[in-house]
Amino acid sequence: FRRIKEYWPIEFFGFTKNGNAILFGQLKDIKPKEFMEEFDTNEIKRFYVDFVQEGIQLQKLSNTPPLRRPEENKWKRQVEIYDMNGISMKQLHIKGLLVLKEVLGSGQFLFPENVEKTYVITAPWYFS
Repeated sequence: FRRIKEYWPIEFFGFTKNGNAILFGQLKDIKPKEFMEEFDTNEIKRFYVDFVQEGIQLQKLSNTPPLRRPEENKWKRQVEIYDMNGISMKQLHIKGLLVLKEVLGSGQFLFPENVEKTYVITAPWYFS
């Protein structure tokens, strides 16, 4: 999946002060048209499942001592931050967005309640 990662500007970036794994994406670097030309939907789904499982491993780490204190009773999940600074209308490739919707939908089905919070920052006006 190394080739897909070149097109995937989203990665795990450490932990919050509460111990939740941080996922950070610089979305201006996404090139959906090229991504769709290079990979089929099944490859992207397999990559995404592996990517989410990488995050689950970080969550397991954050839920074991010393990151998890004995008095904590809530499972630590992940915090997602998507920076949309610099994203353009060109990146809103219809087929790419449809595949992304399908892939993320499968992730929600396979890994429910995996995300603590999601932040979208510096979104352009056309997303409001």
